[in-house]
Amino acid sequence: HNASAPPSLFHFDEDDASVDCDKALEPLHDELTFITNAYDPDEVVIEGNKVTHLIELTTWFNSDTILLALTVEIPNNYPASGVLSVKASIKDSSCSHALRKCAVDALAELEEICTWEAKANEGKEAIHPIFSVASGWAHTDWHNTLSKELSISEDTEKEPEDSLSEICVSLIHTHHIIEADKIQSIKKNASKLSLGGFVKIGKPGLILVEGNDTDCDHFLEALVQNKKVFHSSTFKRGGKALRKVSDIDSCRCLPRKMEQMESKVGMDEIQRVCDELGLLQALNDIISL
Repeated sequence: HNASAPPSLFHFDEDDASVDCDKALEPLHDELTFITNAYDPDEVVIEGNKVTHLIELTTWFNSDTILLALTVEIPNNYPASGVLSVKASIKDSSCSHALRKCAVDALAELEEICTWEAKANEGKEAIHPIFSVASGWAHTDWHNTLSKELSISEDTEKEPEDSLSEICVSLIHTHHIIEADKIQSIKKNASKLSLGGFVKIGKPGLILVEGNDTDCDHFLEALVQNKKVFHSSTFKRGGKALRKVSDIDSCRCLPRKMEQMESKVGMDEIQRVCDELGLLQALNDIISL
């Protein structure tokens, strides 16, 4: 190797005398000339014994960009002998963390297929074939990886949403609840619908019922329609609070079965619970009626 040669591989022009005195470098010189002509200046960088191909990885989000750098290192006596070593890295990115991570995770696969290509081309010009494989990967495999990864991450984000149930606490009021048969009927209707909560005896009569949202609606309908027991009593919903939970039964904040509470103590407890659930204003509106 010509010791006085500058560090760059690309150190002679077409008419340079050094081509004559170092014939071994001619194939490499020709290959690099081809590379610089075949790619845009901003796609290929030649520094020392490294040639880097910059590839933009496209995503489905126009504003997101990932710039990939695929660098081949050229050993002495290439292309006659020696295999190009390949390194892939992210040079620049303007995208979400998840998207960047997806690209970083995919680099090993890209390096692997480019290394296979380098080995397959041992003894001959390999730079362009490697860059072609990398471009192909960026157009197909990368998109397959991206769609798979994103659908998985979307699934994991959606999954909890789908598996969450909505639990309802409904605040129902009536003029008074005193008679034993009325209290019994309220408890029985709640039990039938797997609802729990509190019924406050006295005036006003208050029911805090908790469970499935639809069941809470059915519970109110059952009370309204049961004229045999409740006669002229009117039941109205003063407010309701919905929250997402992983499982209705294990996430209740009221008793599982309807519990009756006496007037004074009951009122304090209902105020406390309503405050926690964001129903305090609704309760105060009922009390001030």
